Amino acid sequence: MNDLIEAKRLPPRQILADGVYNTIKGLLMDQSIAPEARINIDKLARELRVSPTPVREALARLESEGLVTKEALRGYSAAPLLTPSSFIQLFELRLLLEPAVARKAATLLSEEDLHALEQLVLEMREVQVGQSYQEYQQLAVADATFHDILARACGNMFFQDTLERMHAHLHLYRLYFHTGIATETIDEHRDILNALRARDAEAAASAMVHHLKQAHLRLSPELKKELPQS
Repeated sequence: MNDLIEAKRLPPRQILADGVYNTIKGLLMDQSIAPEARINIDKLARELRVSPTPVREALARLESEGLVTKEALRGYSAAPLLTPSSFIQLFELRLLLEPAVARKAATLLSEEDLHALEQLVLEMREVQVGQSYQEYQQLAVADATFHDILARACGNMFFQDTLERMHAHLHLYRLYFHTGIATETIDEHRDILNALRARDAEAAASAMVHHLKQAHLRLSPELKKELPQS
């Protein structure tokens, strides 16, 4: 782990709260800090050559995103990966919510929203996926932002709040380091966008169902468990 941290160590001028947060997040996302591993704040601060304060602040932010957990008297640990059961439950919830979000958004998206979605699909196509979270990050952010725009545009704050609280993309991208990211996901987002651009609510919902089910299959071939029919 020390060699990986050495490579990610921040130059002195970049020792800012956001920089420390992004560095630790990268270590968690690409599992340089292993799932469920204890995190020693003082040790991590020394390795990153920062004071413990920005490390504590970063870990508090990461706890709110579900990437670390905190226990009394034990401190912080990296969150475990999704179990097969929680993985299935996550996709069951996404299948209930996100097609409905896409259906509503198809009639409510502004031209500005559509332009933003188009730019995100273009960004996804330009990503050169590598072996670390920093190389996945652009795709991860574009993917999450695409879904966030739909949630916001659908006009239901409870849908939006539920999807935000799941932090689904963060947890799923941790799994991608074992399975890889298929280029099909970009085509699936393009298909959703085409339906949205046509203001075809049912086609948008159908494209979202297809995307979620394909994502499930890409990420969990070993589960061999079918999702419920929509």
